[in-house]
Amino acid sequence: MPFVNKDGLVYICVTGMNKDLHDKLPEELLLSWSPEQLDYIHDMDYYLSIMKKSKYAKIEDIWIMQSNQEVWVDWLKMDNEYARNDAKSIKAGALKYLNFIKIVLKKK
Repeated sequence: MPFVNKDGLVYICVTGMNKDLHDKLPEELLLSWSPEQLDYIHDMDYYLSIMKKSKYAKIEDIWIMQSNQEVWVDWLKMDNEYARNDAKSIKAGALKYLNFIKIVLKKK
C-alpha cells in the first residue's frame, strides 16, 4: 500500500475455495497439490477476515468471479509442468471445490 495514492484502488485476484475444506481435503485436490500447497487457498470468508484487519485499506468489494471454468481451461492449455500437474485434479472434478476471488481495496 505504500505505493498507492490515498483513495487509490488495488485489485487482487486469488485462487479460492468455495468453502473451507482444510479439515478434510477431497481426493480430487490431492491429486495435484499437497496439503501444504492447499493451505494457501481459502474461501472468501477467510480473505474477508484478513482484509478487514488492515489499517491501510478498506474493502470496496469482494466476490467470486464467474470465469472459473474459462480461466482453468486457458491455464491447462499452457505447456508447462505446473499446468500439466494441475490437470490431474481438474480432470478429476476439482473445479467443484475451487473458484477465483476478486478483491478490491481502497487505500485509507
